[in-house]
Amino acid sequence: MTTGIHAFLLARYDEIEQTARAAVEASGNRGGGGVWVAAADVADGERDPWDNDESGYVLYADGDNRRDVLIYDEGSCRVEQARHIALHDPASVLLDVALKRRLVDLHDETGHRDCSYCRYQGGDWPCETLRLMAQPFTTHPAYDAAWRPE
Repeated sequence: MTTGIHAFLLARYDEIEQTARAAVEASGNRGGGGVWVAAADVADGERDPWDNDESGYVLYADGDNRRDVLIYDEGSCRVEQARHIALHDPASVLLDVALKRRLVDLHDETGHRDCSYCRYQGGDWPCETLRLMAQPFTTHPAYDAAWRPE
């Protein structure tokens, strides 16, 4: 069975982390703890006058109720798209990547080091857990078709 899935996954997570950190820098948020929100989801009394329920704006909001427009509607971003973008704000992405790295680290290239599911199931390397975690990257040139889940 092909090995290298561990390094492959960690490299993909490094790429995702770099992209999220670049988005933080580009938005002017230097780790201030703010979040991205769809303008349509901001309470009516807290909205700027130009906001409405149809707005495709994505805002950066911090704890001091400061909002900066990050993405605005130029005829292509709809409310549903703005909500999707806001759900994938850099802070959420960075937390997700940290979690996935921990899951990968429960395994090593020689076996199922600390993954109780994998130890229980036994079987071939790479385990089903890592195979499933690699699924979002099937179009990446370094993805090995041998990693497809069984």
